[in-house]
Amino acid sequence: MNSKQSVSDHPAGPERSMSAAKLAAFRFVEDVWKQEVSARASRVRIRFAAMAASVVGLGAVLTLVSTNDLIPRSTSLPSHTIVRIEGGQVTRNGEYLGPHDPADPSVIVLGDRIATGADSRLAIKWQGFGSLRLDQNSAITVIGDSVVRLDKGGAYFDSKGHRDLSAVDGNVLRSAVLRIETPYGMAEHLGTQFLVTANADQVNVLVREGVVNFNIEDEALRVASNAKLSITKADVLLEEQGLVDQQAWKWVASISPRIAVDAHSTYEVLTWAAREQGLTVRYRQPEARLFAKTDRLMGLGAIDPQQALSMISQITDLQYEVSGYNLLVDLKTTP
Repeated sequence: MNSKQSVSDHPAGPERSMSAAKLAAFRFVEDVWKQEVSARASRVRIRFAAMAASVVGLGAVLTLVSTNDLIPRSTSLPSHTIVRIEGGQVTRNGEYLGPHDPADPSVIVLGDRIATGADSRLAIKWQGFGSLRLDQNSAITVIGDSVVRLDKGGAYFDSKGHRDLSAVDGNVLRSAVLRIETPYGMAEHLGTQFLVTANADQVNVLVREGVVNFNIEDEALRVASNAKLSITKADVLLEEQGLVDQQAWKWVASISPRIAVDAHSTYEVLTWAAREQGLTVRYRQPEARLFAKTDRLMGLGAIDPQQALSMISQITDLQYEVSGYNLLVDLKTTP
């Protein structure tokens, strides 16, 4: 006798006391429930990628469960908003998005898939404090309040990248939290600026500031400032010699959120703009630093870091040059 029976094999159960109408309704709900369970089970895709046997401590198999179809697309995340779009090939769930102004941001919804095409980029204000940016030909899916899946391309995150300029001089505001899921594991920041790129064959994690933990199964690789982690099906490589792949960072500042700089000091604006470029401000004379601290910028409105650096040399008594990873600032000489 077969002991595996469905609910409908037991007429002595709910059918015993039901009217015909109630019984029909019960069976309808049961059928819908079965179909939903079956559909969800078939939509969950588990992908395995074998790591090289020579990679110590990372295990033999990597697992990624794709949950895209199980995410409800109705939960609003008011702390995540699109604040800047460059180019005309940006879509949300397949629908094109137009330019956005910080005064009229577009709220992101759990389950949204955001994608950029050729020559298009996007900036998201993340949890009110961080800045999440997508490079061209990239796509992410929001799978949690602090988690996105990088489907392809490049995503940059700065946990303190959307803050009041008054915080640049030691008075740092709260940091945002983000984890980025990739085909080879999860990147989790520890107060940082970092960049993740992904395709079918390789994942790269570059850290400009702070530390990122890249979690593979129950193992965590620590990627420190100025380092790069590269993972393929065959190998794991960690490079720690300086800021590798500088070219990979160039797009990040071009889609930086514009910030209103009116009434802020030149010192605050320089510190913010330099950090967005991966630079550290160095003042060549104490007098240049004092001037930057006391000089206030007026009438500029909301500008991006590249505009800020260009304008400062035009409208103030300061000049600068880039040397390595430093922005060297001094007072203009009198002709």
